[in-house]
Parts: sequence; C-alpha cells; structure tokens
Amino acid sequence: MKATVSSLLLSWPRQSPNERYVLKMEDCQNTYGFLVVYRGPDNSYCCSQLRRSSSYNFRLGAESDEGSSPPSDVVCYCTLPEPPGAPSPPSVKGRRSHVLRFTWGPPADTGGAPILSYRLLLDSGNGFEVAYEGTSCECECRDLTPGKTYAAAAQAVSSGGEGHCSKPVMATTEPVVPQQCPPPALAAKPKANVLQLKWDPPAFDGGSIVTEYNVELQQPQGDARLVYSGVSLACTVAGSVGLVRRWVSGPQASLGYLLPGRPYTLLVRAVNAVGPGPWSEPLQVVSGPAPPEAPRCPQLACRSPTVVCVSWDEPANNGACIEAYNVEVAEPTDLTFTHATSSTTTSAEVKHLQPDTSYAMRVCALNAAGLGGFSPHSIVMTPPSAPSAPTHVTATVTCTSINLRWTEPKCNGDPILHYLIDLADAGRSIATAGPVVECTIPDCLPDTQYKLRVQAVNGVGIGPASATFKCHTSRLPPAPPALELLKASHNSLKVSWGEKKQSILKNDQLTYCLQMEFPNPQNQSLEFYQVYCGSGTSYRLTRLDEATPYRLRICASSEAGVGPNSEPVEFRTTWAPPVAPKGEATG
Repeated sequence: MKATVSSLLLSWPRQSPNERYVLKMEDCQNTYGFLVVYRGPDNSYCCSQLRRSSSYNFRLGAESDEGSSPPSDVVCYCTLPEPPGAPSPPSVKGRRSHVLRFTWGPPADTGGAPILSYRLLLDSGNGFEVAYEGTSCECECRDLTPGKTYAAAAQAVSSGGEGHCSKPVMATTEPVVPQQCPPPALAAKPKANVLQLKWDPPAFDGGSIVTEYNVELQQPQGDARLVYSGVSLACTVAGSVGLVRRWVSGPQASLGYLLPGRPYTLLVRAVNAVGPGPWSEPLQVVSGPAPPEAPRCPQLACRSPTVVCVSWDEPANNGACIEAYNVEVAEPTDLTFTHATSSTTTSAEVKHLQPDTSYAMRVCALNAAGLGGFSPHSIVMTPPSAPSAPTHVTATVTCTSINLRWTEPKCNGDPILHYLIDLADAGRSIATAGPVVECTIPDCLPDTQYKLRVQAVNGVGIGPASATFKCHTSRLPPAPPALELLKASHNSLKVSWGEKKQSILKNDQLTYCLQMEFPNPQNQSLEFYQVYCGSGTSYRLTRLDEATPYRLRICASSEAGVGPNSEPVEFRTTWAPPVAPKGEATG
C-alpha cells in the first residue's frame, strides 16, 4: 500500500490468471458500509479523491467462472495529513539591546494532524535562519546585535511536514552607547598654540549613528576641558599665548588653553542617540615653542628725505631665539601695511621713501616657531627735498629756435621756483622766468642737433635732470638763383637760371617759381604773377609785345621751405622784322 494526502494505492497477489477481483471500501466517517470501488482483472487499484488524514476499511474478493470466493479480512488504511498553514505573524513582546521576545498564534489550518513544533526564523541580512524550535508560541532570541533590525517569521511543523512561514515582521534591538574609540593621533607637528588631531571611529557604533565626537584636553594642573564637539574625525585645538592671541584654522577648530612647551593629555569618545561612549586611551603630547611677543612701539628718525631709521626693544622670544625682524610701512590714512625691510638686529633703515610724506611703521619678530605679533605703529613725517626730474619733454623747432615743453614734476614738499635748461653741446644753460613748463631757446644754428636736459629748482635745491632730449633744427630755405636771358625775340623771351651754391643736401629736390610783373586788371597797379613753377632751369615766355621791357623775379623751394624772391630783373623784347613788300601785278 502507498498512501498520499488524497489517495491510497492498493495491490494484492494474483492467485489465478483467470481471476477477477472485487475491491470494496468503507468510509469510517459514514454509514454506507462497504461499497464496490473496483471490479476487474488487475491486482492493484488507486483510490483517489479521498479526504486527508482519514481512515478507510477495505476488503477484497475474487471471482471466476467457477464462482466467487469469500471476502478477505478487513484492513484499514489512512491517507496522509497536509503540512500545516502559516501561523499568525510574530509580534514583539519585549526588546532589549541583545534580546528580542516574540509571540505568535497557531495556524488556522493544522493540515489534518496535530502541530508537533514551532520554529522562529530570523534574518539579519544574510537569509533566514532558525532561531527557535519548540512547542511554545513564544520565544526569546538572545545574543543579538544592538540597534540592528531583524526580519522574523514563524513556521509550524506537523507529521504532514513543514508548513508555510508567516508574513515576516521587522524588529529592531535597542541601541547601546558606542564602543571605545582608538586613542587620538597627531595629524601634524605640534605647535605652541595649535594641536591638529585625528582619530578613527569606534569598532561598533552601538547600533545608532554616531552623532558627534568629544575631545577632552587635560592640562598639567589636572584641569580637564571639553575642547571639541562635532561630527568630523579631525579637529584643531587652538589656544592663547601671551596677549590672548588665538589661532582658529577653519570650522573644525576649537579653542582650548595651550601654552608653549607644556605636556597635555587628550582623549576622544563617540556619542550616539543613547549617550556618550567610554573615553579612549590617552594621547600624551607636548606643545611646541611659540612665536615671539610683539615688540613695543618703535622709535623713528629721519636720516634724509627718503630714508628713515627705525629702532626698537627686543621682545620676549617665547622659548626660541629670535632670528629676524620684519619692518612694515603704510600710509597713516588707510594703514595698509607692506613689507619694507628685514633686520637681524633691533634697528633698520627704511629707504626709497617719498619726501614730505607721512608714514606709519611697525615691527614684528620671527623665531623658529613662527612670526610674532606686530608692534603698535609709529608715525613719522619725511622732510621736503629738491624736486623730482621733469618728464615728457617735447620740442617744436625752427631754423634758429627751439620751443621746449615738459610735464611739471613733483615739488617734494617745497614749491618749484623755476627751471634750468642745459644745452650740453652749446655749453650754455637758460633759466625760466618762474615755474613755467615752456621755454623758447633763440639763436640756434640751422640744421644742427642739440641735446637738452631740464631741471626743476625749489627752495631746497636743484632736482635731478630729466632724460636727455635730442632735437634737430630745421635747414634754411634755398636762396634764389640768378636769372639770365638766353634769347630775346619780338614776341618771346627765353630765360634760364642755375643752382646757386648753398649749404643744402645734394639729394634735395628744388622747385622754382618764376614770376612776371603785370598790371592788376582791377586797379591797374603793377603786381607779380606766377608764370612758371617746376624743377626745370629755363623757360620761354611767349605772346609778348615787341620792343617792350618786362620785369621778372624767381625763388626756390625745398623740404626746408620756400626761399626769398630774387631782385626783379628787366628784359626787353626786340623789334619785329620789317614786313616783306608786296609785288605789283603785271599785265
């Protein structure tokens, strides 16, 4: 016999090949008695559509041509039960940091067999595992991780097998305070008033996110102070030295009280929603030396209009020898200081200053620990000096003069009285009549180069000369050539002229303008009118009257300009030749 939940497979031995079998079944839960469920030659039969976990009685009879045998003894067989249904979802009855207590209800359908045991399955992220198995509908799960969320499901087990799991529920254990952090470490070399720290988070945060870290500073006298509270894994503990100088390096910095060269103890702890965890093991650290103190107000003395001598007293060095001093200078109106000079002693000279100007000066000291604070500033007024050198010198030249102009320089605290113009090549100098910025130099040679320098003069003295300015006078225009008569006729005059020797460049191109005197048509006064202009050296005047005098003059021009006219010259046309007599007509 082979049983399932809804069927029974029965078989029996065959006695004769010609036998037919009659299988009767009785349902123990009704009163119908035995009913035929099979008639045939096979020696096995499967009874299906039966109830689960139910008893059935069977008896078997045989038939042949000779007759029927008496029925067999009654046998009883049972169908198998089904697996039980899912229990009700677990509910959390209690929770602690390492314990969750669950309870659940039995399944509505046991599957036809009594429940043998229950199981509670827990999933911590790696799949469901059996955390409890027993007959009770309540269990306590121990040794759990604090602050961790678990998925829990219940399952029933019977002789029918393992039932379905209930719908899982989520449950979270209570968190605890974080574990101890590793001891802090230095992130950089200790300074006199700055300690840069870093640390690692605890191995376990207690099941709740770390909301902040606390750093405690223990001073040599035993005083403890919380110097940092924040979410970062690093901080800068800054202190005060001397005149309460505080260093704060960004949003991670906190103020403590650090002194140079002192031992300190530092501890760190993590804090979550439950509370602070235990303090870490201590970090022992010694602060470094400090920068020097700020010097007192320096003493200032003018050595010249552009040099000031600065002196000061040596300040406290705060544990490291002073290596140098820096002097800064600024205008008293805005006090924007810039570096002026450095010195290894307690005095220095500040050079390249402007005369008649107020200056503010301050000093700071430098040692191996860094730059100290600046002293209060002192103010000094430099004396006036001679004017500065004029600039932007320009000139307009002619043949015999130079008109010089320049830009007025700084007077340097004393008004400019006049200017001196030095003509180096000519060996002379000219003084202006007052503080004008223009001067005309007469009596210059034409076509000559001059080198000039300008100096301003005030009540203090003569200032430096401007840059040497070079200029070249213009050449003289060419002189007029001499007019000569080449040929005269009764109605024309041909005149010529030659180049007169003069100091002009050989490559100069001369242009000549020939003029002749005519009566003005309006008032009949005699005036000269141009009759030729060009580079030729001869010209023929035509359409003239016979035996008539004509007055001519000429001038020459070049790049240097137009030269003067020559003295008028008179030339006369000749008489016209007599007309040939006309011949008489002949008969």
